[in-house]
Amino acid sequence: MILYVIQKQNEHRYLVVFLRFNQVRKAKMKTRMIIIGLFYIGTMSIVAQKNIIIQENVNLRATENTKGKVLSKLIQLSRVKVISQGKSDTVNGFIDHWYKVETEKKLTGYLFGYFTSLKKEGQKNIIALFTGCSMGDLYHLEFDNGKYDFGEGQNNLGQYELCIGDDMDVTGNPKYLNKKFELIINDLVSRVCCDPSCEETCIKKVPTIVELKLIE
Repeated sequence: MILYVIQKQNEHRYLVVFLRFNQVRKAKMKTRMIIIGLFYIGTMSIVAQKNIIIQENVNLRATENTKGKVLSKLIQLSRVKVISQGKSDTVNGFIDHWYKVETEKKLTGYLFGYFTSLKKEGQKNIIALFTGCSMGDLYHLEFDNGKYDFGEGQNNLGQYELCIGDDMDVTGNPKYLNKKFELIINDLVSRVCCDPSCEETCIKKVPTIVELKLIE
C-alpha cells in the first residue's frame, strides 16, 4: 500500500487515505485509528466541493459523445470537479448524462455519468433522521440509529457539516442531530479495510450519500 495525499489542510496537516501498512503496524493502535479517521473525515470536506469519484477506469473526452477525442484516461477512485451537467445519452445500454469536468491537473473534458459517483443506475431516495458520527472499529456516519451507516462511503454532504471534532474525538453536529434529511444514496466503490484489523485495504461497493437535503 502507498501513501495517498488527497488534500492539504494547512502547512502541517494533510488528509490521507492510507499509509504503507509496514509503517502503520509500527505505530500505536491509537495512531492507526487516527489515520483511518482522517481518511473518512477528509472525504467529507473534499466531496463537499462538488467533486465526483470515478467508479471505473474511463476516458475523459473532448466532446460529450463516445466519438470525442480522448484527452486522458482516468483511473478508478480518482476525483474530478463538476463544472456542468450536459445532455442525456445512452452508452452501452445505460442512460445517463454527460458532465463537463475538471481534473486535478486542470484538464477540462467530458465524462459519461454512469462511470462516476453520479450514476443514475441504482440510486434510491430515502428520508431518514441523522443520528450521529463516531469512531469505533471504523468511522460511522449513521441515520435512523444505525439502520443506515455511510461511514465507509465517499459521501457528498454538500453544505452540511454533519460531523464535528477531530481525529478520534468525532461526534454528530448538534445543529443536525435528529433532524430529518432527504437523501439520494447508491452503492458506490470506495477503498475500505478488508478486515477489522485493517491490515489490508480493498475496493468494494458500499452505501454512499450522493446528495442530501435538510427537510426539517
